[in-house]
Amino acid sequence: PSHDTMCFKMTEVVAGSIYTQLNIQENDIVCSINGRKIDNLNELMSLLGRIKEIDSMQIGLKRNGMQENLEYSFE
Repeated sequence: PSHDTMCFKMTEVVAGSIYTQLNIQENDIVCSINGRKIDNLNELMSLLGRIKEIDSMQIGLKRNGMQENLEYSFE
């Protein structure tokens, strides 16, 4: 059986949280990180937990029905 890509709708994005720092807005639908589909929310959480160790990251999301890629580079 084909299964749809897991995407997560961001609700209750807290101001000043990692999400607002990444410019993720409430009701954004996050579908992939670094081109990899996310299978579950834990994957997203663990990646964000390791964010201090990564140099760059790309998040694929849908905002207002439009597909967007947010790219980040961390010093």
